[in-house]
Amino acid sequence: MEQIYKCCQQYRSDPALMFDSTKPNYNAWLVRVKAELAVFDLLDVALGNAPRGEADPQIHNLKAAFAKKVLLSTLDDPVVEQVGEKSAAEIMRYMDVTYVNRHPFEAFRMFEEFTKLKYVEGTDIVLHANKLHLLASDLTRRGHSIDDKMKACQLLASLPDSLDHVRRACLDMVVFDWETV
Repeated sequence: MEQIYKCCQQYRSDPALMFDSTKPNYNAWLVRVKAELAVFDLLDVALGNAPRGEADPQIHNLKAAFAKKVLLSTLDDPVVEQVGEKSAAEIMRYMDVTYVNRHPFEAFRMFEEFTKLKYVEGTDIVLHANKLHLLASDLTRRGHSIDDKMKACQLLASLPDSLDHVRRACLDMVVFDWETV
């Protein structure tokens, strides 16, 4: 732990790692910053993966703080202001969503995934609903409107036949509410 703390204190970013938001080259920055994080065994922490073989939460927290320091030292001021107090994993997700060059058909693929996603029995329904919500949020960020009605309809349509009673109960409530209005 002392070695990690010492590295964190002495770390200075290489100017070649700097991300310039005025002329972003996200892919090149990502390759360089991943290599830098890997040198210090911080890549898993920065990507939000569970710590490997670390029983001590203090070590994990110190690595997370170091990964955040490395990332913040590679970003220019406008991006640092945007990411604010986010963790290293949240910074990586923000950079991916904001700067990655998407293929023109990426939104189509995401919409197809949104409409074809089915609930797998035995898994947590909350995780399924969250995945649908994340896909809808990503589509909205890319300029495709997904309203609450569409999210609700897709959630109900994604349920298996064994949960048909849930689907019918929800639809009956919706019909009942519309009739009383």
